Amino acid sequence: MNLDLSEIEVLTYNLHNYGDFFYKFVIKNKPKIILELGSYMGYSGIHFASGLKENNINNSQLILVDLWSNYSYKKCSRKEILNNFKKNNFDKENNLTIFFIEDDAFSVIDWIANDFVDLIHIDLSNDGELLKNIINKCYIKLKKHGHILFDGGSEERDNVEWMKKYRKTPIRKFLKNKWFNHNFEWYIKEEFPSLTICKKI
Repeated sequence: MNLDLSEIEVLTYNLHNYGDFFYKFVIKNKPKIILELGSYMGYSGIHFASGLKENNINNSQLILVDLWSNYSYKKCSRKEILNNFKKNNFDKENNLTIFFIEDDAFSVIDWIANDFVDLIHIDLSNDGELLKNIINKCYIKLKKHGHILFDGGSEERDNVEWMKKYRKTPIRKFLKNKWFNHNFEWYIKEEFPSLTICKKI
């Protein structure tokens, strides 16, 4: 897998080579429909697309959702992510359709069909309260035995500066939620930056 990531800002996913994990996760689990909530410049999305391309399953879809220019914390234009995908030749795939939706993640989930998505990746400045709300909405959209991957989950990630500064609800608190544990099996990859991998029961 030879990808051009030269225009993508280096963040914790890049530094810890999570792209390779995302690619291998798609190869192994063979999802047909992937929904990413919080795509930014496309680092994880490009790796998901690489896995979908490799699997070559007919009518695969990658749905990328972000506020892009409308997000106050980190801005990136929709044009920038489109260029990053084009540089990696994802504009010419026959068995893969990629959607770039500039909207609020909660709004987009409402129009996704129930029991439709195989894999959901959530990277929305995650905290416990946000994850509780968004995973409750995503649950019926996810196929049985489908997966949710989300940024965070470890104690170290809960103690990053912005979580404390803005008094965000720890993700560890959400992970103790009875409803969540009744409906998902899960584990955490690494202490930092940490990624939680969930499988719908």
